[in-house]
Amino acid sequence: MPSMPFVDSLRPALVALSLLGLMACASAPPETTYYLLRPPMKNASGPVDARLRVELGRVTVAPYLNRSSGIQIQTRAGEIQSAAHHLWAEELASGIRWYLSAVIAERLEQSDGGTAEGPDGNFTVDVFVEQLHATMSGEAILVAAFVLRDRKDGASTESAYEFHFSESRPLPDEGYTAVVDTEKALLDAFAQQIVSAVREKTGAPPGN
Repeated sequence: MPSMPFVDSLRPALVALSLLGLMACASAPPETTYYLLRPPMKNASGPVDARLRVELGRVTVAPYLNRSSGIQIQTRAGEIQSAAHHLWAEELASGIRWYLSAVIAERLEQSDGGTAEGPDGNFTVDVFVEQLHATMSGEAILVAAFVLRDRKDGASTESAYEFHFSESRPLPDEGYTAVVDTEKALLDAFAQQIVSAVREKTGAPPGN
């Protein structure tokens, strides 16, 4: 069976990592690329009448995602390798918080600055990310969950809404940029589930 272009491009890179120590004296080190988790910026400023607000609470990621700042690649079942020269620009939990905040705020028409903070928010959502990586077979994977609570109910678990998300998508191209772009698309889909849950609990129109 012919291999995918992504696999062809990634396997030599992984082999090169093991040889880098032997070649360090003979060649310059590879350039490091840093990836920022932010949605595309829109040129728009001004006040927004936000009737629905969401405060992002805890954002917890699986320990393996904190082990290294490198983009994570599953080489085979149960085995993960971190890219040595393709790194997240900030702690992944922080990047996910910024990304989800911006997407949720935009889709609820809150503000350009992210989700509501403090007592004005109608809902609090806690996020748990179990898996966020690519595979050697050319897919990106996101396994995550969120717990949505109405702020007026405080810490009550009886009215909490829990949602589990598990989705994979094929990479559209080879290389780590395609990995990051596809993981952003998965986070978009996850954020939309949060927005839909808020709208459903309030009886608001589905929106975008």
